[in-house]
Amino acid sequence: MIKLTDILLEILNEDRCQRIADRRYSKPSAYKSGAIVRCRKGKIWKKLKESNNNLNNIKNIFELYPELSNIGSYTDYSEYLNTVFPNSMIKDIVYHGAIESLLPKDNKFKGYITYFTTAKKYAETFGIPVNRKVIAAIIDIQRPFRATSELADVPYEIHITDQYTNPRIIKSNNSNYDSVIGKDAGQREGNTIAVFNPEQIYILGSKQDIEGFKKFMRVLNEKKETLRTWFKRKGAPGKTGGWVDCNTCREVDGKKKCKPCGRQKGEKRAKYPSCRPTPSQCGDPGKGKKWGKTK
Repeated sequence: MIKLTDILLEILNEDRCQRIADRRYSKPSAYKSGAIVRCRKGKIWKKLKESNNNLNNIKNIFELYPELSNIGSYTDYSEYLNTVFPNSMIKDIVYHGAIESLLPKDNKFKGYITYFTTAKKYAETFGIPVNRKVIAAIIDIQRPFRATSELADVPYEIHITDQYTNPRIIKSNNSNYDSVIGKDAGQREGNTIAVFNPEQIYILGSKQDIEGFKKFMRVLNEKKETLRTWFKRKGAPGKTGGWVDCNTCREVDGKKKCKPCGRQKGEKRAKYPSCRPTPSQCGDPGKGKKWGKTK
């Protein structure tokens, strides 16, 4: 008899596998479907933690900037972002909200201090609702001042009473800090980070971000390429692939055609295979006077 608890566990596992697959694959594919099936059978992702706020935020960014999904997956993008500011103490995606006309057109902030928050909903409260825009970013924070009172742009006389913390005064009076972390007056969700320099800000979905992600994926794909895949991507025509046997090359219709390097079962050849990646590379036998040797 099937227990109700077993049925519930199976349903929960199916949902878990679907959510993990959604994070790792930005588009429907055979790879995604196969991974979900293997996950539900307990063959993969057994110990993988399901909760990852940044990956959920990345999914929203992919929806805003569809070009990112043509470059790589959510997980690829998350790994890429880890390389932008690898030494930052803040790993979360943060948000800056303002009236759209006040935001930089080139996605490069030039202000004295720029405020970000870890709570997107809080960022959405800034500016006039009809003209409001929220920018997602990652920031380089290494020497933060951690405020024990609420952040506010108050005069120095109030700042020193510890009732409020003014990030502008912190920046002016102490060069040891690169930011202030705390909560705005009245803020309940998340934290606010006052970033002191524009160089600490990297806007997600910007032209710089898209080009950087493309470069990251090119390097990543080169590293992932194994000797076997390199062998298979060159060589003999048709479905066989692989390197070619230079001893078998013949001119056909002005083009050099060669048999695959690997012999089929029972196949006999006059010479041992002498292999190169492509037929065009069979023109030079190297140190020898001719290709291969007779048996």
